[in-house]
Amino acid sequence: MANDDDPTVGRRTVLAGAGATLTAAVAGCAGQFSGRLNETATISETYDATDLEGLVAETTNGEVTVTGEDRDTVELEAVKQASSREALEATTVDVAREGGVLSITVDEADRRLTDPSPRVDLELSVPADLRVARVETVNGDVDVSGVFGPLVARSTNGDVTTTGINGDVTVELVNGDVEVDGIDGSVSVETVNGDIEVRSVTGDATVQTTNGDVSVTDVDGTVTT
Repeated sequence: MANDDDPTVGRRTVLAGAGATLTAAVAGCAGQFSGRLNETATISETYDATDLEGLVAETTNGEVTVTGEDRDTVELEAVKQASSREALEATTVDVAREGGVLSITVDEADRRLTDPSPRVDLELSVPADLRVARVETVNGDVDVSGVFGPLVARSTNGDVTTTGINGDVTVELVNGDVEVDGIDGSVSVETVNGDIEVRSVTGDATVQTTNGDVSVTDVDGTVTT
């Protein structure tokens, strides 16, 4: 098994010079979201994934959803929310391609510019045979389905759901529930405060929670709790 934090895989070759199309729609509708995150912007990007090897997606405050589909592109929709136009413009979604890996990360505004912190939700539609190496947030849910692993999914405050992953799955969580279903590989799940439900795993399953219930069914390998 490869290092979970190493986003490189050997299934594909590096895509050089791939183009991207970018459209952005910005709206400043007050009261649309809770709290004082009154400024919003939606960013849409599409990337050719013909020779893409892997994907990494990270935000700090917000949800991350990755869905595998019958397609040959990666489609990204990012919804930014902030308390001011200045903070909204200072919060960026950075996309880089290196070594065949597409990395999508959120760079938050300087905390001196904003209270509360900006929020950026990431929604990605990707080829079903693409390796999604790592999906991570601090405050928000993570949902990954129908892709290749090995996958590492992390959150501090939020639920994590992984379904239909072809490869090993590692889930690291502090406060939140975990649901893992339909994994062709082994599973390692750890949370501190939350329930864990694991179903339909072809390999081993290691699950641990400090405060919560554990349910493990239909696991072909060894179960460790």
